[in-house]
Amino acid sequence: MSRSVRKVVGLVVALAFSAVVMVGCGGNDNPGGNGPGIDVPDVKDPTTDGSWDVTGPDGFVRDSRLVGSWRVSENGYDGGPSEASIITFDASGSYRNLWFEKIGDFWMEEYGEFDGLWRTEKGEVYFFSDNNNEWDSGGSYTVSSNGNTITVIDEWYDDEINYTFIVTITLTKINLTNFRNSLGTIHTKNEQLYGRWQLSESTNDILTFSYRAWSNDLRRYFGSEDVDEVVWYTSDTRLFLVAVGCTRFETRNDGDESWEYCASYIVTETVELDYTLTTSGDTRTLRLRPVNPNGTLGSADVWESVSDNYYYSMSKSTQNRHLINPEGGGNKYRRSWMSGRL
Repeated sequence: MSRSVRKVVGLVVALAFSAVVMVGCGGNDNPGGNGPGIDVPDVKDPTTDGSWDVTGPDGFVRDSRLVGSWRVSENGYDGGPSEASIITFDASGSYRNLWFEKIGDFWMEEYGEFDGLWRTEKGEVYFFSDNNNEWDSGGSYTVSSNGNTITVIDEWYDDEINYTFIVTITLTKINLTNFRNSLGTIHTKNEQLYGRWQLSESTNDILTFSYRAWSNDLRRYFGSEDVDEVVWYTSDTRLFLVAVGCTRFETRNDGDESWEYCASYIVTETVELDYTLTTSGDTRTLRLRPVNPNGTLGSADVWESVSDNYYYSMSKSTQNRHLINPEGGGNKYRRSWMSGRL
């Protein structure tokens, strides 16, 4: 959430991938749809003794102890009472991140930036997604004796800034259904709205739906011009635009890094719109109609997709990274397990 470094959520801390790991040594192409040029790996002993190894139908080996849903903590911080990152490892070999954030008296739930495949090899976990089209290491891991905690140590050296990053990630097993129930009211997004939209009657008005709703042109729907940040969610055919403000900033310190983030949001205005999404060929059309106080609908604004290839994560991935200024200089962005953006 990138209004500024001051407002960047303190969870977006540290996980850039270490060296790129390319698997396979000229084996047969995997027929299971695991991405172009991805071969079944030759090494099939991901743990120290291999007793927990399970080979999936795609030919990849996975440590079965990792299967399930886990709450993420980075360097001892799990988001506290206002945020949570959950990663789910499926036995079939897929993984997905969920990101929860408290806004006023409700919670937002959304998918993290990436989903894809996971595997393990000799005590290390690897991720593959179509976004980068290659296997990346997420770090070496150990599993507690009761199987309820996974500790991941990720360490890598960045030669551009001559700096070594070391991050400790703790995964605590949860029951995802019980976790959701404990939060109370949860709102979600229709992922089909993610992307950039241009007002069809104008060449300048652009609207972006991503982790937040981004654009000064959103102000056309609010009664006040003083709208800084907008959260959005959907319910059936209704789109809700929620202007939020920050009631409390807190400071997080992590090694050489220190930054302020919003620890408590308040809702300042909510706008309800009726939306219709249609597709014709390569063009998507989004019609937004204000819902009047008496329940009638106003006239429609017609927005057309700028490009279906402009996926929401391309904007969200930069909005949810935290700028690093390690001792010795340099400015780099790192990905984070905590933010759900592997």
